[in-house]
Amino acid sequence: MVDTTMPAQLAEFTDRLLKYLVRGVEDLDVDQIHFKAVENTNSLGFDVWHAVRIIDNQIFFVFDREQPIWLAQRFDERFGLPRIEAGTGMPEEIAHNLRFPDAAGLIDYIEAVRAAAVPKLANATLEYLETPVLARPGGERPRMELVNAFVLWHGIGHLGRVSLARSMMGKDGLL
Repeated sequence: MVDTTMPAQLAEFTDRLLKYLVRGVEDLDVDQIHFKAVENTNSLGFDVWHAVRIIDNQIFFVFDREQPIWLAQRFDERFGLPRIEAGTGMPEEIAHNLRFPDAAGLIDYIEAVRAAAVPKLANATLEYLETPVLARPGGERPRMELVNAFVLWHGIGHLGRVSLARSMMGKDGLL
């Protein structure tokens, strides 16, 4: 029997998204992770990193002011990437030139977020998800809305770009 409660569904969809992001990089070498559809844009690796960083920040920092997995497990230091910035509002010349680790490194981060975020959502109460929290931008919004907007819709948009980049490199698409 499928659990159709809101917390279970949000956890399931977040889990699926994170698994697709793993699939997006698992068979790529470092050069392919840095593939850009056009020169003056973000790389495939950026789309994966950014989507996971936003999931991590929303579910931990925005929801409960907890330290995100990114900092708690020192991925910023391990990858040599910004400690706080997650890509949103980052100057283009910086974002376009970020260098990411190999697939194994990215997958370590994705799986760490997945292992912590999915159970947190699955075990949430409806009251918890309906409670507004301060999000920037956007002001006070229910956690449930933030999961839908910033975790799922936003993440799926980046997943689409990853799938397109893979197709442009002659790899299997994801969707």
